[in-house]
Amino acid sequence: YYKNAPSKYIAHILGHEGKGSLLSYLIAEGFANSLSAGGSDSYTVIGILSYINLTDKGFDNIERVIGHVLYAVETLKRQEPERWVF
Repeated sequence: YYKNAPSKYIAHILGHEGKGSLLSYLIAEGFANSLSAGGSDSYTVIGILSYINLTDKGFDNIERVIGHVLYAVETLKRQEPERWVF
């Protein structure tokens, strides 16, 4: 799938910082300050979510943060790819 770059697509969506994004929610909840996501062209390693810079409240609620990340991934799995990303 390297020509379609699915990891870059997923990283772009998860790393999006606008309204309705994973990061905007985590910031609104006081859980995070920033996050970084990036896709890889390599077929041997797929790096998507690099880090989430958590606040103290985020560390105290790590299970909720992980739940929101997993929810975002599950949402991506259920949706057709967004054309605007390409």
